[in-house]
Amino acid sequence: MKNTKKIIPIVLCSMILGITGCSSGVSQKEYDKVVEERDKYKELYESISSATATELEKEESIEKDENVDYVSQLDIAEYSYVNSINNTIYCMVIKNNSNQTLSLNVNVTANDKNGKLVGAQTINEYAVESGYEVVLSTSFDGDKAEKFVYDITPEIEKYYSPVSSEIESTVTKADKKVIVSCKNTGNETAQFVKASALFFQNDRLVYYNETYCVDNSFNLEVGKTISKEIDAFQEFDDVKIYISGRK
Repeated sequence: MKNTKKIIPIVLCSMILGITGCSSGVSQKEYDKVVEERDKYKELYESISSATATELEKEESIEKDENVDYVSQLDIAEYSYVNSINNTIYCMVIKNNSNQTLSLNVNVTANDKNGKLVGAQTINEYAVESGYEVVLSTSFDGDKAEKFVYDITPEIEKYYSPVSSEIESTVTKADKKVIVSCKNTGNETAQFVKASALFFQNDRLVYYNETYCVDNSFNLEVGKTISKEIDAFQEFDDVKIYISGRK
């Protein structure tokens, strides 16, 4: 595009000089043809200039947005419990309060009650929609982890678009499980639509589980509804479901 911008003004100048310098020696028909070609090149040049200006404005806008402190625009809740095989499950519920779709990269370290480092994990989530919550989870070996320290890096999502607002979900409680139904109400195929479940007993997290409401191609097609079970394997009195995905 940069080379085209340089060439077109030269062509324009040449054509204009040709018109002004040779108009007395050409026919009206030839003259009109040259004027028509000049006008076409002028229109093309203006179109390219406008598109370039728009691209520059977009780049400046993205650069400006990337300098925003998005960490301060996240609400973060932490939960943990020791599962049946004596490992520690750690979950973060993160709400994106910014006006951008974000990708999240989180590094978490786990320490025992004396402050000794006992584990470290990195977890990610893509296309977190503005105004929506997602769950990031990981596990640490053993039951010694009691204190967690996280470092979170949110960035403007550059590769995917969000789908949370386009997924209509219903939840039915059953014995030691829930049944989640997800419907794609948007206009595009949704991918990797995940339902994450936090199971509570007396306000304490007792189990985390998840499932993908997708077909064999990991898609949830437009207008389709897919239902899946999420097991808790134990009693619970409350459950919270979070839907994520991308397109």
